[in-house]
Order: sequence, then C-alpha cells, then structure tokens
Amino acid sequence: MNIQVLESYVNRTENTRFGDSGRWIPSYATTPGELFRDCQQEYGRCTGRMYRDVRISDPFVAFGVVVPARYQTRKVGWIFEKTMDYEDSARRGRKDPYLREVWVEWREAPACRHDCC
Repeated sequence: MNIQVLESYVNRTENTRFGDSGRWIPSYATTPGELFRDCQQEYGRCTGRMYRDVRISDPFVAFGVVVPARYQTRKVGWIFEKTMDYEDSARRGRKDPYLREVWVEWREAPACRHDCC
C-alpha cells in the first residue's frame, strides 16, 4: 500500500497555524500503523484522531420524495503534540519553548496513470 500524507502545523501556545505541507507527500510507511509509529517519533504524543465525512451515495428521487445523500464518518489521520523550542531561540541565547501540534492526514495513493510505475 502506498500512503500519502498532508501535514498542518499549529503553535498551540499562541493558537496560530504556522505552516503545512501544501500538497500530498509520499510516505515511506507502507501501513497506517507504521505511519502512526513514525509520526509519534517525529511529532510527539498522539492527542486525538482526525475524521472526515465521506459521501457514500448520491441523493435521488423515489416516489416523488427526495432521498438525501448518505455519508459515512471515516478516520483519516491523527493529531500529535510536542514541546519545541523556537528555531531562532538559540541565537538569542535562551530557551523559548512552545507547544507544537501537528495534524497528519493520510490516504492511499491514487493509482499512477503513467508508464513509469
């Protein structure tokens, strides 16, 4: 299984979002469990899961009544946090810690449409 990840970084101390990966990035992990363990080592302890509502059927009309679309809630990632020092704190000669939160969303990579794969 090829896995891709999308990361968002939050400074929880100041409640500001300061970055994201901007696009889906290929992961070296081959299973969601392996990805989870890698993220724990990199980003700290897991504090929650990410969920997304995915449409599983389209709306339709039956006997003159509109039947709404059906959705299913799926787990799509995790939230990790770790105390970090600001990157420029070493230049100022003091430690200046903040709580960094990383939202990691994962998906199975779509099938390649090129001859290279």
